[in-house]
Amino acid sequence: MVLFGNIGNRRFSVAVYSDERKKLASFRLYTDKTKSSLEYQESLAQFFSFYGIDPKAIGGGLLSSVVPSMTHRILEAMEELTQAKIFLLDRSVKTGLAIRQDSPSEVGSDLLALAVGAVDDYRTDVFIAYFSACTCFLVADRESEFLGGAIGPGLAESAEETFTENALLREVPLGPVRRYIGKNTEESLNAGLIGGFSAMAEGMADRMEKEAGRPLLRILTGPAAKVLATPLSESFVYAPDLLFDGMYDILERTRKEKEKKHESSKK
Repeated sequence: MVLFGNIGNRRFSVAVYSDERKKLASFRLYTDKTKSSLEYQESLAQFFSFYGIDPKAIGGGLLSSVVPSMTHRILEAMEELTQAKIFLLDRSVKTGLAIRQDSPSEVGSDLLALAVGAVDDYRTDVFIAYFSACTCFLVADRESEFLGGAIGPGLAESAEETFTENALLREVPLGPVRRYIGKNTEESLNAGLIGGFSAMAEGMADRMEKEAGRPLLRILTGPAAKVLATPLSESFVYAPDLLFDGMYDILERTRKEKEKKHESSKK
């Protein structure tokens, strides 16, 4: 078994995969910059205990992070608990992607993992709508080239801002859009938030596809994507585990690279 972690600005997500690239368990908690390495280790231990997984059965793993101040603490927690080597997804790791960006070092490690997962899973040119703390729209091609994308506000963050900054708008549960011409506050907010973000995903897919000059398979993913899966079901493939699928493939490539170097050093 292998362990994956992704540190985002709002959430720390963890998944355990079998050696056959199958997700066995996952959990998510809010990112807390005040927590120590030991506290994160305790949270991980509870996760393993809940699913009946022995941490010592973990044979390795990979950590992605866009929060530098937390990276070392969580990496230490993962390694202490599992007693396994956990690689950090940074510039030294071979992802297999050619990054066609002006500044490749600026691309978040989570976005690279998404692109790897999409190209490896679907073997075609892809448009990825990633709904997390930020909303990211990415394009990668079947030749494993990361072509770029766009970044905007997150769905949950936009909803939170709407509820807290407007005194006359009460917080409502986000759910299906019953009609776009809302007849009450709940309908109007869901039309604006769920309907609006769905329309944004479709509109950006249309524009990027036109700019790319070829059809793109449209993929929906991310911790905030589930609520959009129904309105986008006709035009998007919903792939909730895309990030961890990509991390699995990157880990396999990293291991093979290390093995090659080890064999070369023995000759």
